[in-house]
Amino acid sequence: MAASECIRRLRLSRSGMPISAVICCVPVGEWSTWLDSLHPCELEQLGRARSDKRRAEFVSGRHAAKRAICSLACSTSWLPSLLIESGVFGQPVVRAEVAAQVGVSIAHSGDFAIALAFDSGHPMGVDLEMIDIRNESTMRAQLSARETARCDEQSVSQLEMSAHLWSAKEAVGKAMRSGLTVPSCLLEVSSIQLISCGYRLEFAQLIQYAAVAVRMGDYSLAVGLPRRTRLDESDLRGDLLRELASV
Repeated sequence: MAASECIRRLRLSRSGMPISAVICCVPVGEWSTWLDSLHPCELEQLGRARSDKRRAEFVSGRHAAKRAICSLACSTSWLPSLLIESGVFGQPVVRAEVAAQVGVSIAHSGDFAIALAFDSGHPMGVDLEMIDIRNESTMRAQLSARETARCDEQSVSQLEMSAHLWSAKEAVGKAMRSGLTVPSCLLEVSSIQLISCGYRLEFAQLIQYAAVAVRMGDYSLAVGLPRRTRLDESDLRGDLLRELASV
């Protein structure tokens, strides 16, 4: 494993059958060292980026995604041979023989980029949001009255719970390949359950999905997944971001 990345395998099960997914986190600030991970088509896309911030997010996100894909597929593929295109809704689409049945979700916030690789037949999504007081009013404004009441019932701050709901909705939106382009009422959270690693959230309208949201340092990390799929909560205990900072 390269020094500046943290890779963790997630153990899931559905109807008694094991399912694997892999999450990879990297620091956005090291993006220039990963240019050789890009496919020629990705290099062309990078050339159209209009800011250093966007270039850093693009490269670090693609690198994290390819490392997660190779780990899930147990492949030693040359990273530039993997192509991750953007779909019609901006979602990442994997184009590679070695990963023909692999899906990927990418997120970036603050100092980090994170990616989740999974079996494409079992849709998942990931999101990372900074728990920042400057974002609280924006996040709270997106909550329904019922969601606000559910957040206020929790033992942590309103700021933290608002970030968890935001990241959970983003993660489930990515699992559906729509992001937050759907009406907000479709993503209304109906229940918030305290679990060992954080919170499990379910949805009033999208009853086929759930999300697990975990605090990691100053961030909320959320994984969206089918509601009846069980995630081993121990795989999301501990701070991935702190692990990354310490290597």
